[in-house]
Amino acid sequence: MALGQRINALHKRHEWLDGVLVEEMHHPHPDEIRIAQIKKSKLRVKDEITLLERMENHYLSINDDVPQLRKRAVRH
Repeated sequence: MALGQRINALHKRHEWLDGVLVEEMHHPHPDEIRIAQIKKSKLRVKDEITLLERMENHYLSINDDVPQLRKRAVRH
């Protein structure tokens, strides 16, 4: 799975977890342990999204620099 696809899948999972959380919170007697587990899962997913987006941005910035480096090498 490509990095962008993984990020998109994680965004969808985060949205899904948000829906599950809202649903659980609207129960007459919400399960506080389940709510805590869902929140923890959402946080883990968000952390992974952040990490992968940083990796993707870093990779893209490196690839943007490669043609410039090649041009400098050819000039010398």
